[in-house]
Amino acid sequence: MSATHPLYDVLDDPVSLRVPESFLLQRGAYGGIVLAALVNGVESAAEHPIRSLSVNLCGVTRCDEDARIEVTPTRVGSKTASYAVSVHQGDQCTAHGAAFTGAARPDDLDGQFSTRPTCPAWADVERLNTQTE
Repeated sequence: MSATHPLYDVLDDPVSLRVPESFLLQRGAYGGIVLAALVNGVESAAEHPIRSLSVNLCGVTRCDEDARIEVTPTRVGSKTASYAVSVHQGDQCTAHGAAFTGAARPDDLDGQFSTRPTCPAWADVERLNTQTE
């Protein structure tokens, strides 16, 4: 994918994962790499951007071993979709969760911007009386 950072090569395929040992943290891959692989999988399956992702890292995703990423639609509508996501190595699930995607919704505030009110300098603000009578 890119020579810029080796992580790009790890995330090259949205349905499989093989984390090199250079990303080893104690017994397995950094959790952030597992999350990034799930995000990559959802983004390749979804029409709209991810709005939320909830994942349980329930096992160790071992480095230098093949893993598969499963993204299963649980509900797909015209503007939103929900997905079950998981990472498996062999017959073991190492991470599972849910993703929600959705199209942007225009609202009455689109294009309207408020300006920040002017505030006095902190040194010019009168001190609060904290003495109790």
